[in-house]
Amino acid sequence: MKKLSLLVVAVLFVSACDFSISTPALTTPVSPSSSTLVPPQDFAAPTSPLFPPPSSPSTTAPAQLIVPPTSSPFPVPLTFSFDKQLKSPHFVDSTPLHEEIYAAQPINITINFNFDVAVGSKISVTSTDNKEWTDGNVVIEDNNTVLKIALKSGMLDGLYKVTYYACWPDKSCHDGEFSFAIDSSKKTVYTDMRNQTSVTVSMKDFNFEPRQIIISPGTKVTWSNEGSFGHFVNTETHPEHTYFPEQNSREVASGESFSTTFQIPGQYNYHCSAHVPQNMLGSIVVVN
Repeated sequence: MKKLSLLVVAVLFVSACDFSISTPALTTPVSPSSSTLVPPQDFAAPTSPLFPPPSSPSTTAPAQLIVPPTSSPFPVPLTFSFDKQLKSPHFVDSTPLHEEIYAAQPINITINFNFDVAVGSKISVTSTDNKEWTDGNVVIEDNNTVLKIALKSGMLDGLYKVTYYACWPDKSCHDGEFSFAIDSSKKTVYTDMRNQTSVTVSMKDFNFEPRQIIISPGTKVTWSNEGSFGHFVNTETHPEHTYFPEQNSREVASGESFSTTFQIPGQYNYHCSAHVPQNMLGSIVVVN
């Protein structure tokens, strides 16, 4: 009976109180001109150093790793296209050789024959722009078996064509041609010994040390044999040795030396004639 009385009191109390629960208004208002709902605004997420704002989708392509090209401290070697060599009768070889690439210009063109050549022979050297580079007249050397002509200074990198007209004692003549090139980037492997009045190249075993050098005009080069057997110093080509005869030595025995002075700018290739099969070669570039 007591429980029933308490329940009646509770019901009467609730009905006497005004418990009205307010419902918050919708955040999406109704358009006055239409019953279509306006889309809700994007939710703005809180930001902080720990929660950075989300990044917007990118419309650009994804980033790529760009690797810089490998750079070389040395110039890129040049490439050349040589025409076919045309040999006259009795032609042996030449300095420079056909298709040979020099690091500097040669001092002359030397052509060797196995037959006597005669007056009336000619040599022409032209660059790709048809400029003539010969200097003076053809000379006949080495018991009338060599045609030689000096070259003007200032020959640049590029391809050069040599045409020659070789005449024999019977007054018959035959022509021939070959090409060589100059690429100054080849000088990067040479040892720079400029601005010295004299330098020394050692001959040890089957090597010239240094093998390739750059010197100034007027420099005296001495080859010193520090090995146990004899060597030679000979100008190109082998076995004619006619390009720069002042560079030809007799046998240089162990402990001995040979010297010559270089005045004209240009390239001077040489070898030990006793050890060509062992690749005992050297080169000198004379530059101002």
